[in-house]
Amino acid sequence: MRKEKKSQLTMKIDSISIKKNKVICVIDSKEYSISLDTFSNSYLYPSKEITKEELSTFILDNKLIKSKNYVKDLLSKSRYTYSDIKKKLIQKYKLDEKEIKSIIKPYLEEGIIDDYQYALDYIQSKNNKCYGKNYFIRKLKLKGIDSSILDKSEIKSALDYNNQFISTYIPLLLNKVKNKPSKAKKVFIKNNLLNRGFDSSLINYEIDKITLEDSEEVVRNLAKKANSIYKQLKKKDIPEGKIKEKMIQKLLYYGYNYENILSYLSKILK
Repeated sequence: MRKEKKSQLTMKIDSISIKKNKVICVIDSKEYSISLDTFSNSYLYPSKEITKEELSTFILDNKLIKSKNYVKDLLSKSRYTYSDIKKKLIQKYKLDEKEIKSIIKPYLEEGIIDDYQYALDYIQSKNNKCYGKNYFIRKLKLKGIDSSILDKSEIKSALDYNNQFISTYIPLLLNKVKNKPSKAKKVFIKNNLLNRGFDSSLINYEIDKITLEDSEEVVRNLAKKANSIYKQLKKKDIPEGKIKEKMIQKLLYYGYNYENILSYLSKILK
């Protein structure tokens, strides 16, 4: 038994020093940070031989101390959700669930990590920025915010509050496509608003309230496009009776108004 125990003592402590709230223990020329609790519960001194089991305790302590310092540094610079911190700890230190909870717990108790407040502040920080609720839900779920938090009444109110800005954003979008046909304008507006997280039903309701008229520039462009299509179709020897039908299809595809198409074609086609 004595020899078996002796064979386990394979590593020697080279030196020990104390820095702030941790002990630096150099073992076989490698440095380990251990907690004061571990140090006080162990009889450690330079030149002492230790078992591999003891070394494993030091390695775990070293990992946890570095993890705690890492989290402290992160939170001193920015705000994070529980999921953010958890992912970073797993990626950097390969911690298990129990270890992660022990590190994050003090920050949860102090409200430094607070997913509910994080979600509410994030939504309110983008008030007047013309984003719909689906944008916020998508972003917050990517940050690991649970659906139960997003279902809370104050969060829902904050999400609904941003819907009112859709009506002020549409004129800005219209200005970007003022020389596009009416249909093309609607498609552009709808796609843009969908990307910004507004509900399809709300978008359609707002678009239906708009009276869209083609500008003189759009009418001139219709004439150019119609003439170009006509020349292409003539080269293909398409019967005259079919040309008008195909021209209407193509011009509608490009977003031109049906009445304007018929009006112009009546002038150039027999």
